[in-house]
Amino acid sequence: MVKELPVGTDSTRVGIVQFSGKDKNDNANNEFHHTLEIPLTVSTTRAKVNKALDNMRWHAKGDGGSELADPMTYTGEAIHHVLTDGHMFPSARKDSKHLLVIVTDGKSNSKNKEFDVKKMADKARAHKIEVIAVGIAIKKKAEKKELRDMADDEENVFMWDEYSSDMSGLVKKLSEYTNKKICTYGKTQHPTETIGRR
Repeated sequence: MVKELPVGTDSTRVGIVQFSGKDKNDNANNEFHHTLEIPLTVSTTRAKVNKALDNMRWHAKGDGGSELADPMTYTGEAIHHVLTDGHMFPSARKDSKHLLVIVTDGKSNSKNKEFDVKKMADKARAHKIEVIAVGIAIKKKAEKKELRDMADDEENVFMWDEYSSDMSGLVKKLSEYTNKKICTYGKTQHPTETIGRR
């Protein structure tokens, strides 16, 4: 989906953070973990963004990443991270449309109530950041509720039934939707900052 965006110095900039968490299986206690795939300030060409995407490795062992035994889902901490880390929204252009696209495969496992997912998503909205939630292989009612708690509205929730090699349907929907958001804003304003995660 990101590869379909109009990336450029004077157009859309994209920041990507992959997030997970550590628990007892990784000799940690409820600890947020992330990798910065590409900061907003660097993503000024489509080639740079594509290279960052192609080099991404899942945090789990065996995929060449950070080799976590059991990567958990820490969504609230991830939202907090992109709101406060200097490589992400704090470095965004003030006069641009800000989109936060969260891609997740389940409900947050964090035990830290300070980073409640809805609370963090509301914090993003308070900073005029529109939140789009994407759920992959989401089955449980609680997981679906969390997606809706994250997103600005029902239109900003996307779900795909399973992991598969062909996610072209989801990619098409997300690409069209985010491009519509960018174009609608761009007619009267300035470029877009998009943060995608997980």
